[in-house]
Amino acid sequence: MLVNLDGSIVWENEMALDCNEDSTNRLFKMEFPENCSEVHFIKLLLTKDGKTLSDNFYVNGKQYGNHQALKSIAKADVKTSTSIKKGADGMWRGTITLENKSSVPAVMVRVNVVGKKDGQQILPMFYSDNYFSLMPGEKKTVTLKWYNADTRGNRPKVEVTGYNI
Repeated sequence: MLVNLDGSIVWENEMALDCNEDSTNRLFKMEFPENCSEVHFIKLLLTKDGKTLSDNFYVNGKQYGNHQALKSIAKADVKTSTSIKKGADGMWRGTITLENKSSVPAVMVRVNVVGKKDGQQILPMFYSDNYFSLMPGEKKTVTLKWYNADTRGNRPKVEVTGYNI
């Protein structure tokens, strides 16, 4: 899928693939229509039986290496829902579901867990995904896990930031 800065889809293609593991296959040649914005996004999904196996997102410019137009992207409206619990084993576990409610991509979304009291990042933190982008209407759930000893006595606070959030 090829998406402009304003979130409009300018090209998309879908192909079936039957291949062995650890192989490379050329499926199609990307097309870049004239109506591509100066900076645009490429979203590639590999799915099997409706489940996403691989999700790749790229920022591309009409002029190689020039992504200046990215500065003009509108703010994205990302809604979140968070659930966090401390287990009897002393391990904290949580999920955060993020949904892009806007018409533009949300770029470089970052989930971060900090202490409510001191505002410092809780480390180490185990994320199922991080630093990702969400297309308009796209929803993603990220799982979180960390040890109680690493909280420094703080209650956790989940923060979400991004390039255009």
